[in-house]
Order: sequence, then structure tokens, then C-alpha cells
Amino acid sequence: MIDILLAAYNGERYISEQIESVLAQDCDDFTLRICDDCSTDRTPDIIRRYAKRHPGKIIFTQNEKNSGCAAENFFKLLYSSDADYIMFCDQDDVWFKNKISLSLELMKNTEALYGKDMPVLLHTDLTVTDSELNVIARSMFDYQHLCRDERSAAHTAVQNTVTGCTMMLNRTLADRLRHTPVSVPVHDWWIALYTACCGKTVFCNEPTLFYRQHKTNICGAQNMSDIRYITQRAAEKQRSSLMIKYGYRQAAEMAGFYGSELGEENCALLKGYGELEKKPYLKRLAYVLRHGLLKSGIARKLGQLLYL
Repeated sequence: MIDILLAAYNGERYISEQIESVLAQDCDDFTLRICDDCSTDRTPDIIRRYAKRHPGKIIFTQNEKNSGCAAENFFKLLYSSDADYIMFCDQDDVWFKNKISLSLELMKNTEALYGKDMPVLLHTDLTVTDSELNVIARSMFDYQHLCRDERSAAHTAVQNTVTGCTMMLNRTLADRLRHTPVSVPVHDWWIALYTACCGKTVFCNEPTLFYRQHKTNICGAQNMSDIRYITQRAAEKQRSSLMIKYGYRQAAEMAGFYGSELGEENCALLKGYGELEKKPYLKRLAYVLRHGLLKSGIARKLGQLLYL
């Protein structure tokens, strides 16, 4: 019924603990599909041992060459799955025992309400920890001052609040995701934006995993109450500008590929937002303000408007 997709790369330090947490779930109706992206450490050997001990439960594959980013590896796994429901798994976290069962119950309730033909993306909160799983913040949404209720296409185009390792997709949504984006190096933002335009996004306020923070995190959780972090981000013009450019390019790519499937209003919104990268600052500012393409929180809005 459920495929859990794990994109692995040089994860020897933590991947055993993650796999063990998946195997310990109180719901057993799943297959764990792991694709290694040409790791240079012991990761493939570790996964092979688990796959040998759990035949049929753990399916292991390896890419012939490194894909360059986890997003491409995740999409490759996604396209190979025909399960009713799909979850995504990072190699360095630890899942709570009820993660699958809780997500599945909420997903089925949502499908009962809207019908199975509705594309549904369900995601949850996370508990932020250090590298040794000491809790930093029980709720990442509180820790980062994220809005729990904002799911519009306009908001999602400029800010992603969906963390990939918390997601569950239904079959209808998975079937709609037939394009691997080249404009953004992450899978969750692309999926969240498509769903904001064409489906239902459901948030579970309950944390379902330990979100481990360590030196090699590609993405991570930052304390938005820490003035040092806010000051540092304000000074990082190149990084801040790049994130906004990712938003422009993703919007243009999605509007270009899916077109009217997104709905006339959403398609026009994303197409217009995608064209801003080549326009002068005042025109970018006017478009963003006119269409409500704003991040949540004062600090994020100020940073966004500063580096448009």
C-alpha cells in the first residue's frame, strides 16, 4: 500500500538509525525503497545488509552515475513507484513509531472528504534535534515562526513550508507529478507548489520525526528568534537573492510545463512571477505587492523585499 522513498548519499553515520526507525513502525504495510546516488563511503554496504535481512521489505538500487542532487534521486524513485501512497525519507532523521499510521489515517480521512480523485499532499511538524538527537525544539514550525495555515499558490511560490521527509502523497497526486524540475534543487517545494495550484494540502500539527541537525545538512531548521541568525541572513545577499531566483525560475518552469492544468488564475500568476527575474526592481516590487506574493513574518518579508 505504501512506498517509502529514501534517497541515499554518503550517509553511513546515520542511515542505520533511520532504517531501524522505519522498520520499527506500528504500521507494517509498506516497502522501503532506497536508491544510493554513488556514495563513496560505506552507505551501500550498510543498505545491502538491511536489504538481505529484509527481502521484499527493503528494495535497494544504485544509480550508475551521481545525479548531482537529492531531488533528482527522489523523483527517480517516485516515478518507479505504483503504490497507493508515497512517503519520502531522509537518511539522517529518526521517525517516531506512529509516523506512518498517523499520516495514513489523516490521508484516508482527507480522501473520504474530497474523493480519491483529488491530489492530496499531507505533511507534518518536526522535532528539531542536534546531531545526537538532543531536542532543540519540539516544533519546527514554532522554532522557525512558520505559518501553519497558509497554503495558497501565491504564498507557496515564494516560501516553502513543506518539509519533504514529512510528506505523504496519494496516488492521484503522484500520477500528476510527471516532470523533474531543473530550476530548483529540492523536490518538496516543487510538489508543494503544484499541490497548492491543483490539489489539497493538509497539515498535521503533530511532530512525526526527529529532524537531525548536523554539519552536512543540505537544508535545515534555523531559529528565527535568534538575532544573530537574522543578522547573518540579512548580510548574505548572494544566498538570499539566489533563493528568490529559484522561486522565479520554478514558477516559470511550472507554468510552462503544466500550463492550464494549474487553472487559469494560478498559471497566469506563476507565469508573471517567473518573468520578474528579468524586470527592474520597481516592477518586481509592484507585482509582488499587487498579487500578495509575500513570505510570512516581518523579518522574512523585509528580507524578501530587500533582495527581490
